[in-house]
Amino acid sequence: MNRKLVRRIYQAVIAVILLTLFPSQSTLAAIAKPGSVPAPPASTLNIANQFVRNPSFGNSDFMTGYPQAVVVTPSKLTQTGSIWSKNKIDLNQSFTYNTWHYLGDKQGSVADGMAFVLQNDSRGQSAYGSVGGGLGVYPYGWIYNNGIVKNYVHNALAIEMDDWWNNINGKADDGFDLDIPGNVVNPNLVGHIAVVQPRLVPSNDSKDLHHFQYQLGNTAYRLANNKWRKFMVSWVPTVTYVNGIRILGGDLSYTFGEQVDGNGAYPTQTFHIPNVLTYFNSDHVYFGYTGATGAYPTFQAVSVDKLPQTAAPITLNFVEKGTNTVLADPITMNGEPGTSWNGASRRQDWIQKMASGITMSANIIRRQRVNSRRLY
Repeated sequence: MNRKLVRRIYQAVIAVILLTLFPSQSTLAAIAKPGSVPAPPASTLNIANQFVRNPSFGNSDFMTGYPQAVVVTPSKLTQTGSIWSKNKIDLNQSFTYNTWHYLGDKQGSVADGMAFVLQNDSRGQSAYGSVGGGLGVYPYGWIYNNGIVKNYVHNALAIEMDDWWNNINGKADDGFDLDIPGNVVNPNLVGHIAVVQPRLVPSNDSKDLHHFQYQLGNTAYRLANNKWRKFMVSWVPTVTYVNGIRILGGDLSYTFGEQVDGNGAYPTQTFHIPNVLTYFNSDHVYFGYTGATGAYPTFQAVSVDKLPQTAAPITLNFVEKGTNTVLADPITMNGEPGTSWNGASRRQDWIQKMASGITMSANIIRRQRVNSRRLY
């Protein structure tokens, strides 16, 4: 065997070893949708550089042939999923996010569901929760070695789209939905939507996590019906000052259900957050999805129409009027194109307490080519 051939074989072997040890996002195979699943609605987006597959957990991936879509769970038994935005969004600014969700082919024969999640977990894009009813975001989804799994996504808030009713009282890993009533309609036949804060509870029992603003599906438009369903999220921040201390809160509104034919929308819900630090311990968060399947192989996916906060950022400079003395470090603002950006609401606590000598501009209107503003 000549030296040139030996060298090529050696180089090929080294390349295979490196790709095995250090796989890149582009080398991992995407997931094809099953033939029975309709194509996602058309979109001009390519989200390959907008999301990161969790390197530590689950089976989520991009969808073959549809650059605007991700697969949260493939159509297999006992799968988990987790996929996160590449960059954080700024809760000091408003955002809108429009998508289509596919939750399965037939309600009653699907499980367990998925969740849209905002999070500031220290693990970043490696954050994950428990399997099964934990939907990849909550703790308590599994009892293992006589102990219940307590891993969850920290500093987070989830909007769950849950198509399996986990309602077994006395079973710590299967009581997530005991506060969802089943006296009017069997929740397994319609599914439900709700807001949940992932966290540990003193009882270490899934029944005590509790749902906010739960909505049961209906028999005409069940959550899983082999159709893509529109999901829209918007955030409107509110800044207040209490004794000179800046408090950032806001309203998170969401609407689910509209089909491509325009039918099936559920009522819009608004979840008020008095202080973002209570939930996220930060004013910047990742967004993304988690999900799980159980006894039923359930294909769950997301197709993105509009990403949040796509405008070029603006830098705010805090200086004393008349002297240009720097008062505080600059702040970068992210936000939505064409909307009003309130620079005055970004005042630090100590600036807010000052009675005179500084005048703050009221608003900054977004213009695509403006990169910085001076705030007096």
